[in-house]
Amino acid sequence: MLTMERKELEGALRTICHVARKKSVSPVEEACCLTASEEGLTLRARTNEVECTLYLPCVAFAWKAWSACVAAHRLLDGLRSLRKAADDVRLFLEEGELRLEGLHLAAPCAARAFPSLVELPTKNGEFIELQEDFGEATAYVLPAVDSSSPFGYTANVLLDFKNGKMVASDRRRLHCAVLGSPVKRESVLISPETLRIGRPTHLVLPAAGMKHVHLLLDNGYLTAPVRDGKFPPYE
Repeated sequence: MLTMERKELEGALRTICHVARKKSVSPVEEACCLTASEEGLTLRARTNEVECTLYLPCVAFAWKAWSACVAAHRLLDGLRSLRKAADDVRLFLEEGELRLEGLHLAAPCAARAFPSLVELPTKNGEFIELQEDFGEATAYVLPAVDSSSPFGYTANVLLDFKNGKMVASDRRRLHCAVLGSPVKRESVLISPETLRIGRPTHLVLPAAGMKHVHLLLDNGYLTAPVRDGKFPPYE
């Protein structure tokens, strides 16, 4: 059994639900994988565009560690349906199925079927601090992404590390905003979905040949696969 602060759990699930689909042909894309231990609760969700890993401390932990998958949006709805007076809520497994207080939560897939996510680099990782107005910057850049195009540079966002900028263009318009301090790294393209989630504070610079970019959150991180394609000269 794991006892969690209700507000912290609800905030984390709101972030997770920006990643997990409400309905999908893939059960994994609907799922939030929960791992409970003495250290707290780890929440994970993934799609083809982005992965999210969050960590929450627990109020109390009893019995043994466990892992379970649950439909992310169903878990958030279940949490919101509980009486508001309670500051803490309990999560536990009963006969292999997850329960939130007295609510039974069906699993879209087994925990063992949930794929391993890309781990955050722990050694030789270099970071850049994102601008305080990063949210405003992404809100300016993202409308220039061509949402009707599934491939190519117009469907993605350029992270131009050498110039410290992020850029998007649908061929009719080009939006550019400050990303952070310029650094010597090759530019990469990532899905715009990654930039719509949470409030990133830092970006882990990809080493040569790395296929993923990590954005750090206060309580976890986002992982975006590097997309194929080349952004044309824009300056």
